[in-house]
Amino acid sequence: MKERLKLDWKKSLPIWITGFLLILFIAIVDYFTGYQLSFSIFYLIPIIWITWKSGKIGGILYSVFSSIAWLAADLLTSPFYAHTFIPYWNATMRLAMFILVAVLLSALKKSLDKERQNSRTDHLTQLSNSKSFMEALELEFQRSKRYEHHFSLAYIDVDNFKAINDTMGHHTGDQLLQNIATSIRETTRQTDIIGRMGGDEFCILLPETDQKKAMDVLRRVNDKLTTLTVGKNNKITLSIGCVTYQTVPDSIDEVIKMADDLMYEAKQKGKNKIRQAIYDKSFE
Repeated sequence: MKERLKLDWKKSLPIWITGFLLILFIAIVDYFTGYQLSFSIFYLIPIIWITWKSGKIGGILYSVFSSIAWLAADLLTSPFYAHTFIPYWNATMRLAMFILVAVLLSALKKSLDKERQNSRTDHLTQLSNSKSFMEALELEFQRSKRYEHHFSLAYIDVDNFKAINDTMGHHTGDQLLQNIATSIRETTRQTDIIGRMGGDEFCILLPETDQKKAMDVLRRVNDKLTTLTVGKNNKITLSIGCVTYQTVPDSIDEVIKMADDLMYEAKQKGKNKIRQAIYDKSFE
């Protein structure tokens, strides 16, 4: 956690310094151009930028900096005020406007980030959806291709899931899928990526994982999932296909197809099985 905070601080520091220097530059230009020219919109530029990059707190902080800089430029260039409190009142109004912009912009960015996250997450299980999972698989595919790293991919299908939906209802089926997703998360590693590919089909991407380690993970997953029951103590079973890629095939579609084919092979041979293979293009 401490290391993560240090990394975030190092990443944010150049942004904060740039924002401060930008406010200082605008204030200097404002001072030399005199009180007759308005620079109000330019003070918003660093506030908007900092808010978008660093969030609401940074936006509010730089709203204060901008208001102080603007006030200083006003006091140094304006010939007189009818009352001494006027420049401070104006500065307070500007500060209120700046903070309002920062708060609204921060709320907009948070909403967009949430929408973006929702577009990558399966709404029922909160796992990666098929689009998000395929993007992760594509990255691992390219990394393996470039650096010759191996990885494993498991394709999981719940046996007789349609019968569960038909006899017990979709609510029971949805609850089962949620329990399966939770169990897979609990029995896989933090580096593993889990996706719901649709219906009752799930995929697990296991980076830097050879055949033996992949089987260890899948046995844990299978042992955990087969303890789940639905209805009157009806235990579920799984058909799993897993391919360990020592090298990668020509396309990412082939990567998925190989694991999917092994899963169907497990189904055809009686279900409740794990079928595993190694792919190494160099031995073809």
